[in-house]
Amino acid sequence: MNYIPIATVFFSLGAVMRYSSFQNPRKNWSNIDILFTKEGRHEIEKLFPNVFPLVDWPELREFFDKREKVALNVKRRNHYCGVAAVLTGVLGLSILSFVPWLSNYIAHDGLTLMAIGLLATGILLGLWMRFVSSAPRTWLVNRFWAERVRQFQFQYFVSHLPQMAEAMVSEDKIQAWLAARAEAFRQLAFDASQNPVGVYEAVVADNAGKKCWLECAGPMKVTLPSRSPERDKLISYLKRLRVGYQLQYARSQNLAANIYSKKAMAAFATKAIFGLIVAFVLISLIIAVLILSKPVDPVVMSLLFGVQGLVAAMIAGVRVMEEGLAWRAEATRYIVYEAGLTLAEEKAGSISDDEIAEGLMAVEKLAYDELRGFLIAHRDPRFII
Repeated sequence: MNYIPIATVFFSLGAVMRYSSFQNPRKNWSNIDILFTKEGRHEIEKLFPNVFPLVDWPELREFFDKREKVALNVKRRNHYCGVAAVLTGVLGLSILSFVPWLSNYIAHDGLTLMAIGLLATGILLGLWMRFVSSAPRTWLVNRFWAERVRQFQFQYFVSHLPQMAEAMVSEDKIQAWLAARAEAFRQLAFDASQNPVGVYEAVVADNAGKKCWLECAGPMKVTLPSRSPERDKLISYLKRLRVGYQLQYARSQNLAANIYSKKAMAAFATKAIFGLIVAFVLISLIIAVLILSKPVDPVVMSLLFGVQGLVAAMIAGVRVMEEGLAWRAEATRYIVYEAGLTLAEEKAGSISDDEIAEGLMAVEKLAYDELRGFLIAHRDPRFII
């Protein structure tokens, strides 16, 4: 998800943009909510020294890292194949469009064969990616489990807040907490190893949201401990590392005038396609006027047909890139996600126990719906790049 689409760069060459518009706001994302990096762990240990021993979870990080690496590697290879399919197809169609005009100046047999070869390569590669390759499914299944373990962590914490508060002031309770936590994680890891695809498909098909809460995470409720400094620290930690962090991530997806912004790129693709369609229509009108006007210069006509073919190829290329990268679906989903998180953050910041619990539960429902939205958006397109 973190690659600059080549078509985007191509169509943005003439734009005047700030340097920051080319910076990826999610590059080197820390995943601090699961304490993924050493720097993140040091930061949280300083801010929440009594909470840190309870939330530092090496086994969970290892599980996440394994799934995330597989997902990123598969996605990277699939991305390169997708870009290659689009570029070879567009290039082949463009060259083929100009063959009649070029034949006035050079021998064109070899050029024609090269253009047909490029076009066929792009089409065949695209068909292979769509109907044969298992890369999209492998990517989604591993992304699912990487995010699901993140949800499991938060669900386990909010289901056991009283136990966490007790463990913050008792060494014996800490050991009991770590043992119970390890047993719950073993159940999750077992499900992931025995039926990874089945669980993924069940969640995708869960339109009623019944599978939001993992059974191994504990009861589907938030029971707040009695008011105390420990409780305040726990709530502060959860709000910062789950609600605040997810809000930051959602907002990073739709920054204005940024090539990594889903919203900006969806708008750009729409404008680019509209502009290219207008150009195609204008060229068609010029060709029609020239045909009605006699005599017709065959060289000029072949050049116009070549330009028209180039524009048509560019329209197809932008359209495939737009669908493959799911800009529009992604932008809409993150706008909804951000709005829901903002409301949940307000509730979690209340002084009322009921509203705090409602806010924490709302965050988890939002995260689950966002995960399902992501999986469905990238499962349904004809192309995934």
